[in-house]
Amino acid sequence: MVNMLLQYSPLLLTHLESKNWDKGQFEKLVAKINSFFPEFGDYRIMIFSTHDDTGIFNSAIATMFPLDYPNSRVSEYEDLSSACKLKGDLHFAIYLRSDLFELDEIAQAINISHEFQHISQYINDKQAYFFGCIIRFLLVDKIPELKTPVEYDAERKSKIIAYELYGSQKIDEWIELWARKRKHDFFDVLKNIDVGASYNFSREVLSLWEENRIKEKIDKLKSVEKRTEDEETIFEMFDYANI
Repeated sequence: MVNMLLQYSPLLLTHLESKNWDKGQFEKLVAKINSFFPEFGDYRIMIFSTHDDTGIFNSAIATMFPLDYPNSRVSEYEDLSSACKLKGDLHFAIYLRSDLFELDEIAQAINISHEFQHISQYINDKQAYFFGCIIRFLLVDKIPELKTPVEYDAERKSKIIAYELYGSQKIDEWIELWARKRKHDFFDVLKNIDVGASYNFSREVLSLWEENRIKEKIDKLKSVEKRTEDEETIFEMFDYANI
């Protein structure tokens, strides 16, 4: 697993080991998931977690950063940013919120697989990845975030991997259990994904892009004098997608 660097803050390790957390077992899990992504090749990826998530701007339990993207916002994760600078020569970073380690192995596998698939989207079709992120912003009132292609594709891949690692019956039971414990759209979407059905991420993105005239929406935003932070982000992603 030469391309995969796992970094934990010392305090997080102390906290986890006091709960009999098995570091070696977790790293074996990451290696298993990594085996489903041969396209990673020589790309260097850091998975990072710290003990203190206070002040993090993004509440997601796991977040992927393409480090060649100028506005990746990795600087807003102070400990992660420092770790990336120390290691250098990295292509992607994944931030795991510390409470992910409090969840069961299946939950960890699904979250890590989800972020790995975002990396795969970026590697295989960078433009589709950024267009998918723009769609997620601009069509938020029309399409639930979890059903936009960039997220749905990652959820689908995480379910496929979970089926391979644990078996479909166990995963379906796990989804049912968590759907009862936590009322969240994520579990409804995951439950209804048919892993046998064909799905082409790039084609789905392009279809929505053209159908909803996203380029026209972006052009109209250019005339807006005071843009929101999200609108500025849309412009940055669009420009970078077309480099």
